[in-house]
Amino acid sequence: MRATTRSGPATRTRSLMRAAVGLAAIVLSGCGGTDPPKRSAADVQVLHGTTPQDASAGRVGTYVPTGKLIADTGFRPPADGFPFENYGISDVVRDLTPAAVEGLFGPEVCASGSGATCALIPPARAWMEVENDAMRAGHCFGMALSASRFYGGALRPEGFGAPSPAQLTLTGNPALQRTIAQGSALQDLPAIRSKAIPGTPNDILDTLIAEMKAGKPLYVLGLYRQDGGGGHAVTPYAVEDRGDGRFAVLVYDNNYPGVTRAVSFDRHADAWKFVAQSNPGDPRQTYGGHGAQSNLALYPGVTPKGVVPCPFCNGSNRGARGDRAEQFNEIALEGDATNHAHVLITDTRGRRTGYVNGKVVNEIPGAQVLRRLNNRTWEENSEPVYLVPADASVDVLVDADGIRKPVVERLEFIGPGDRVAVEGIALRRGEQVELHVAGDGSRVALETDPDHDESPLVRIGIEDAPDSYDFAVKATRLPGGGTLDVRLDRPRAQLDIDTRGVPPHGPATARSGLDRYDLTVERLTPRGTMTFSHPGVLIPPGTIARLDYGTFDERHRTLDLQVERGGRTTIEPLRG
Repeated sequence: MRATTRSGPATRTRSLMRAAVGLAAIVLSGCGGTDPPKRSAADVQVLHGTTPQDASAGRVGTYVPTGKLIADTGFRPPADGFPFENYGISDVVRDLTPAAVEGLFGPEVCASGSGATCALIPPARAWMEVENDAMRAGHCFGMALSASRFYGGALRPEGFGAPSPAQLTLTGNPALQRTIAQGSALQDLPAIRSKAIPGTPNDILDTLIAEMKAGKPLYVLGLYRQDGGGGHAVTPYAVEDRGDGRFAVLVYDNNYPGVTRAVSFDRHADAWKFVAQSNPGDPRQTYGGHGAQSNLALYPGVTPKGVVPCPFCNGSNRGARGDRAEQFNEIALEGDATNHAHVLITDTRGRRTGYVNGKVVNEIPGAQVLRRLNNRTWEENSEPVYLVPADASVDVLVDADGIRKPVVERLEFIGPGDRVAVEGIALRRGEQVELHVAGDGSRVALETDPDHDESPLVRIGIEDAPDSYDFAVKATRLPGGGTLDVRLDRPRAQLDIDTRGVPPHGPATARSGLDRYDLTVERLTPRGTMTFSHPGVLIPPGTIARLDYGTFDERHRTLDLQVERGGRTTIEPLRG
């Protein structure tokens, strides 16, 4: 029999006091000096590699982890990445073709034909041109996405000519070129953007660790610039615990084939950093973010099965699962990725989306600012793509206040079943042009800078049944400070060219080429494409010229131009 000891009230009281003191000590120590110190974003360590390697993007070294890998997918850049680096425009590489666009969205994007004979409807052709132009700056998103798909087995390297991704060649490999280009273009589609995972740096780190441990497909990690511009896409594949709340996310950076690189995360600062190239002392080369301004996004490394819902088709297009595309008007400024103007969009109530005093604002309800992931070098910083609600009429200011040298740019406005474009916008530092665009794509008015004559090409295109049309009006020379208004009157089948906002000129107008316009009409039918073209049409200031296009077919190659000026109307037959 075991002896027992009875405790009286005093004994129990002393025991409770000792326990309370012990608990207080634990609580105080948890709130006191043993806590990890809180750090700021400035304290995030920049991770460098050894054995420097040169590439067109710069010089970096392979990062060698020294801590424990707490999550590891098994991917390794030398064996599972591509042997070629991120690339831009090239004579030996083809990006999107009409057949590739059809492969993404299905046959509805073809006005006639299919595959190699597909003639794209006007908004699809505009979208293809915008995406191809954006890929001049690089294909990092497409390469990161494709690397994930190869590693996960969704793509088989044997189908592209080699037993492993590390042995694939880009030159002479149209199938691989097409796959990477399609992957790059997917980042701008609402169906893909909606699946992106935002979050603070700590959120992103937690998600990566959990998903890697669960054996999920590799993600694409979007690293955005701190100034609100575009960024770079990499493939994360392992996480190193470096101690004291610091972590390294090991990534395949397609700017540097075969090299292990690392994105530095600091839990105590809820922040991250990544040096784009060789000089961490240059703040322009450092990507980073903290807290709600994380400048990070995770994209699933998989693509939808079947066709993708089409955001620029006329509303009847559906994806493979019957889901309909969320539809917007897309506004894209295309030109030099390192030296370009900025865009400011204003709706009818004065709300703005775009650049104001060097920073991006978004005041228009429902509007989105899509920051592109394509950079090959830190110098490249493409203008974002802007999405505004469909059918919303807007003013678009193209402002060249910050450019370093003169530029020539193109503005595209792509909506459900329509496209508007102004090509050949020539700007010098400090100049501006403004466009007034109808939400349904039926009108664009171009107002030129007072100090600069322009020679723009204005396009309006429509998807219709059974035929679609693409119209082009090329001004030989448009005086500075003038407004050229081009409208499409679909019920009357007329294209109106309104020069009442163009300043008048002297008697040398005809000889100098002023007020001359080249007119082109493309009619896209299920049987093929017919083209009407008539150069050098004289349309003086103060005129409304109406081109009757409804009679244009294979047998009728002459279109009437109704010219209204000074209270008189004349008809001029134009032979195409």
